[in-house]
Amino acid sequence: MDEMLKKLITALKELKINYVIIGGIASSILGRPRTTIDADVVFIIKEEKIEEFVKILKLYGFKISESSKEKIIRRLKRLLPAKIRFKNNFSVDLRLASYSIDMEAIKRAKSVKIFGMKLSIATPEDIIVYKIARFEDLDRADIKGIINRFGKKLDLGYIRNSAKKLAEETGNGHIINNLRAVLKLFL
Repeated sequence: MDEMLKKLITALKELKINYVIIGGIASSILGRPRTTIDADVVFIIKEEKIEEFVKILKLYGFKISESSKEKIIRRLKRLLPAKIRFKNNFSVDLRLASYSIDMEAIKRAKSVKIFGMKLSIATPEDIIVYKIARFEDLDRADIKGIINRFGKKLDLGYIRNSAKKLAEETGNGHIINNLRAVLKLFL
C-alpha cells in the first residue's frame, strides 16, 4: 500500500493536481484503524490533462493496458469512478470532483504524514458526509469511529448542510434518512 500511495502522490504532484483522500485510508487515520486494499481519491484536473495523468500512472507501475486506458479515460471524463490496479491486489479508485462536497473536501483537506509522505486527507466532517451517501455497514462503522474520536468537536452544522446539498445534487433522498440516523448518534 505504501509503495502505491507514494507513486500515486508523486504522479498527482507531477501534474500539480489538487486532490483529497477519502474512504478507508482517511477513515482509519481519523477514526478506528482498519485494513483496506484501495485508496479512494477525488481530484481536480482539466479534461485535456486526463490522458497524460493516466499515462504517468502507467509509468509508475499501475496496471493499465491499452484497452483499460481508454475505459479509464472515458469513465473519468464522464465523472464516473475509475479503478486502477497496482500490484499485490492494491488499487486506487479515482473520481473527478463533481459535487460541492468534493470541492469543499479538497479545499478543507488536512495534510497528514503517513508512510513517510504527506497526504491530503479529508476532514472528519467531510468523511462523514461521504460515508452518509453510501451508508453500508462498513461506512456506519467508520462514522462511529470518527464520532468516538472527535465527538463534540465535529461541526454538525457543516455535516447537515453538506449532506443536504449532496442529496439535492445527486437526487438521492436516502442521504437525508442516513443523515438523520447519524445525527441520532450525537444525542
